[in-house]
Amino acid sequence: MLLMTLMLAGFSLHAQGIKLISNSDNQQTLTRDQVRQIYMGAMSADKLTPLALTPTHNARVVFNIRIIGLTESRIQAYWAQMRFTGRSKPPLEFSSPEALVEHLMNTPGTIGYVPADMSIPANLKVILQVQ
Repeated sequence: MLLMTLMLAGFSLHAQGIKLISNSDNQQTLTRDQVRQIYMGAMSADKLTPLALTPTHNARVVFNIRIIGLTESRIQAYWAQMRFTGRSKPPLEFSSPEALVEHLMNTPGTIGYVPADMSIPANLKVILQVQ
């Protein structure tokens, strides 16, 4: 039964994609590695500020596995260490993709991810899409 549950969970992660969107005049696209570095505080791409969904959102699970390459618990441990040493702060979190998009529209220089099937306003740009 446990094996079947894990297989179904893996299938649902592969079935859902994400798009990384930006409110920036910069027309560049980013690689997965660049996005990972931005979200883990190791790199600032033209001062882009990363935004994230809360850990309970399925798009975050997909983003963590496919882009960051770490589980939620590993990411939380990393940010606890970064906060403790004063080196960096984790991305600002939003409880829904709609709230994240609203913040993106009103805040230039920000990037965030949403489910791939979500429509986005014309003034935001898709800079990376993972299916």
